[in-house]
Amino acid sequence: HLGAGLQKLGDAEATVDVMSKQAAVEREALQRKQAEASQALNQITERMGQANERRKEAEELQVTLGEEEVKLNDRKGNIEDELKEVQPLIDAARKAVGSIRKDNLNEIRALRMPPPAIRDVLEGVLMLMGQGDTTWSMMRKFLGRSSVKEEIINFDARVVTPDIRNRVLD
Repeated sequence: HLGAGLQKLGDAEATVDVMSKQAAVEREALQRKQAEASQALNQITERMGQANERRKEAEELQVTLGEEEVKLNDRKGNIEDELKEVQPLIDAARKAVGSIRKDNLNEIRALRMPPPAIRDVLEGVLMLMGQGDTTWSMMRKFLGRSSVKEEIINFDARVVTPDIRNRVLD
């Protein structure tokens, strides 16, 4: 019996050694997995922080855009109000240009030199229309065009640069 008991104790000791070694291997694997999980959790936390920052930035941009939209709408309203005041003047000017007769233009062209008021007006018109040469001969040529009235009536003022506007005002 004693021999069989010692044998069983020896077998149990061998089994415990095998199980201890296996537990140590599994413990190391568990520690690696815990380290990986911890690293993954840190990455997730970092990315969530970045996402929150981006969300805050997006919210701030949205607020800024809302403020800019309000400003633009105010400006648009002001421009529309100004246009309501200016549009009748533009319409009257177009009507006045449309009512100029060809013989009136020919009469001006026939002048040896125009009166200062006519010269100033024609010089401003030529500059606004992008013509750099504002000599009397160029003014005569301009007035001689068959489409001169249509060019003036259909002129797009958006092409006038601040530089051109300043030169005309001078």
